[in-house]
Amino acid sequence: MNGKLIFNANDGRNGTELWTTDGTAAGTRLLADIRTGFASSFPGERIVYHGQMIFDADDGVDGRELWITDGTPAGTHFLNDLSPGAGNSNPGGYVLFHDLIYFGAGTGLWKSDGTGGGRRKCLQPRRRRLADVFRGRKHRNGQRIVGE
Repeated sequence: MNGKLIFNANDGRNGTELWTTDGTAAGTRLLADIRTGFASSFPGERIVYHGQMIFDADDGVDGRELWITDGTPAGTHFLNDLSPGAGNSNPGGYVLFHDLIYFGAGTGLWKSDGTGGGRRKCLQPRRRRLADVFRGRKHRNGQRIVGE
């Protein structure tokens, strides 16, 4: 992203966190210690959107939620707490569609424009039906939701 690779690594002091490299030893460094200290935030799925990367991580306070980075330490921050408090919303399955990011979190389907206030739940189906959507099963009218 922006000429650098962003990856997960554990240096034995900071836990598993985001690191960045330009391909040289001198240009490889810890990008963000999201869950400070020895504990790990385990950054998960990610998607690049408008020159930034949206990903999920657990800071030890808000649970596994949305984060965003522009590839710099100062530009890496918490984006949204979709499940307020210490509970996890476990966002994932990010897809870019019509210039928005769609993803599953909790029991719903969400969309985001990459800003803190620019997210909205767009589907709250029964738990079984949401699982059917993600597996690409047909709806009652025989149409698939994926690719519409």
